[in-house]
Parts: sequence; C-alpha cells; structure tokens
Amino acid sequence: MRPNIREAAATDRQRLLSLAPRLLEGVAPWRPRQAVLDAVTEWVRSALDDLANDDQMVLVAEYDNSIAGFVHVNET
Repeated sequence: MRPNIREAAATDRQRLLSLAPRLLEGVAPWRPRQAVLDAVTEWVRSALDDLANDDQMVLVAEYDNSIAGFVHVNET
C-alpha cells in the first residue's frame, strides 16, 4: 500500500511536532540528547510556522489517516 502524500496543513502542527523525537534516532551517543531534541523541535516548529512561504513546503506521508512521516523542502 502506498502512502498518501500531501502538503501539510496548519491542523497537522501538533501531530508533526510529536514526531520530532524520532529525529533523534541515529544521533551520535556523545551528543547531548536534550540539546538535539530542542534543535530538531525548533526546526520542525520553524518549518510549520512558515507554511505560506512559496519557497518552501512540508509534505506529509499518511497511512490510513495516520501521519507516518514528513519532509521539509526549501529553496536556498
């Protein structure tokens, strides 16, 4: 079964922020976990704060109406 891919909406904010701790997987064990969690949470929050910006977007992958993941892309 393929995921449904769509642009993130403001109503996805809390569910996407709840995925931020998953971004700690694979982080070097010597890195301070709380500092990394704070950084990735701020990155997700910042991406979601700017959904109306035309040079970036957040795409959401859903299975059975549950968010499985997301990706943030921007023009630099």
